[in-house]
Amino acid sequence: MEKFARISAINGYDRDFISSIKIIVIGAGAIGNEIVKNLALFGVKEILIFDFDKIEIHNLTRSIFFREEDIGRFKAETVAKRASTVSPETNIIAINENFWDYLTFEMLSQYSAVICAVDNFEARIRLNTLCSFSKKLFINTGIDHTFGAVEAFPFDQNINNTVACYECGIPSSVYLRMSERYSCGWIRKKYLKEKVIPTTTITSSITSAHAISVLFEYLNPDLQIEGFDYSKSVKKLINTKTLSVSITDIPIKELCPSTFHNTQDTVFSKSKRNMNNLFSQNQSLIDASQNINIEFSEPIILYTKEKDGSKKYFFDRAENYDETILIKNGVRSLDAKIIQNINFKTLIDEYNKYEIPSKFILCNLDNYKKAIIVEMINE
Repeated sequence: MEKFARISAINGYDRDFISSIKIIVIGAGAIGNEIVKNLALFGVKEILIFDFDKIEIHNLTRSIFFREEDIGRFKAETVAKRASTVSPETNIIAINENFWDYLTFEMLSQYSAVICAVDNFEARIRLNTLCSFSKKLFINTGIDHTFGAVEAFPFDQNINNTVACYECGIPSSVYLRMSERYSCGWIRKKYLKEKVIPTTTITSSITSAHAISVLFEYLNPDLQIEGFDYSKSVKKLINTKTLSVSITDIPIKELCPSTFHNTQDTVFSKSKRNMNNLFSQNQSLIDASQNINIEFSEPIILYTKEKDGSKKYFFDRAENYDETILIKNGVRSLDAKIIQNINFKTLIDEYNKYEIPSKFILCNLDNYKKAIIVEMINE
């Protein structure tokens, strides 16, 4: 009997559909292990795993692919290696790096969906940005001690900006919690212990099973429930003790901070980080005579300023620095100028000698609901 014959016998799980699926999984911890396990058992075409963390002893009690001899090894690499033995038919790739630095819009276009399996608001917001602009189905997962959550954002179905994004569904308190990690704008605090949420494999396995079920439903109309609107963003909350499930729509937030809602048409381009290349390689798209607002994908520190007005220029990602750059002679006495938006002409005139430090820049054309995303290429 063919290996996947019994799965294929179920309506909606035919081999042609399953074997065409290519999924990006962000995070190879407790949920990530279960997500990859389930995808591998189904025999999907390809799984791309991102995680820069290494295995610690406490990971062993809730991660099916980790062994004691793996302590100190990369999570993504270990999961890919072990999952490949479960499904040799699946091409499983591990990247032991931060997805934000390595996942490009071109890579995203080659995959069916992205599943987030990390418990980190900043990572989720960044994935939300990448998936919304590239019109890619985004499945977000989250767990605590006994509850699991699965959210679906069908950006691939977005017509006339009718799909809510991840930032539409989070309260302002999340941004306050994120800001606690930074001492000035987006400069990191030197000492801050990350909050750890304990969980068990019961919670992670149940949550991941729901995530894969939701993924397949959104990808295959044959699996969709009659009367359910798959063009809307939804949140599924699972109580893993009572096994009760609630499903709620995620509405578009009127004042959502995501730039995604303010643009209808997006043009993608690439550029080397050199400022001259930015303009020369995109001259057909960017007319310098227009009033163009440039939005960086991350907050940028321009300079620090002393009380006498003297400045030290950085023009770099603010997240690359901690609060020690604001200290002089043991006293915090410097101010930092941090921005995320700048006029195109100011950028060219005043910072021409620097390289663009962000992952990408978003060029909003004046008086048009159109955006140009220029992704930076590392030489």
